[in-house]
Amino acid sequence: MNILAVDTSGNVCSVAVLADEKIISETYLDNKRNHSVTLGPMIDECMKRSEMTLDDIDLFGCAIGPGSFTGLRIGAGIIKAFCHASGKKCVAVNTLDALAQNLEGDKRVVCSVIDARRTDVYSAVYNGSNRVSQYRAMQIDELLEELKGQEVVFVGDGSIRFKELIETAGFSTANTASALQRAGSVGILSYRNAASAVSAYELEPFYLRKTQAERVYEQKHRGER
Repeated sequence: MNILAVDTSGNVCSVAVLADEKIISETYLDNKRNHSVTLGPMIDECMKRSEMTLDDIDLFGCAIGPGSFTGLRIGAGIIKAFCHASGKKCVAVNTLDALAQNLEGDKRVVCSVIDARRTDVYSAVYNGSNRVSQYRAMQIDELLEELKGQEVVFVGDGSIRFKELIETAGFSTANTASALQRAGSVGILSYRNAASAVSAYELEPFYLRKTQAERVYEQKHRGER
């Protein structure tokens, strides 16, 4: 099964082409968040390296968040377009799951953390391949307190931003090569979860919490109810 996977959920923009779980080609850019400009050319480059065309792709994979609201819409938008044009399906992969996949085989508890601004993170905890917590938005201090006493390795851009705080609390952080989003991990999970593939019309970003604009609107109009 040939898979094209993308992850635009954070500052990193990543594209991968896989044959089943084998990553044939992967393109990764951590320069600046300009995914609307870079994603298309990155897909073209990755497909050429893989010596494939979109007609060769059997399944699409998309990181659906949580993460950057704008980034998520860009990635989901292009995958929706490919699915609609080809009539093929896609797998929606939670970004926190994909980050944990970066550390597959690690015997420690894995905690995926995505920077949600201020001192907040989006997080989920994994024991091996099993997620053992809900997907949550919470303060980093609360998360560290909750995990106290366990051997935990943190992965995700939150592990970079809060590295000193995490390590001071006695935990570990993933190395640079594994810390951030990779479309290859999205592709592997897409293959493993191919039975849950959806149509273009069913693919939606997973925001976990409301946008700032929505929160401001609700706060402004709360007194009118």
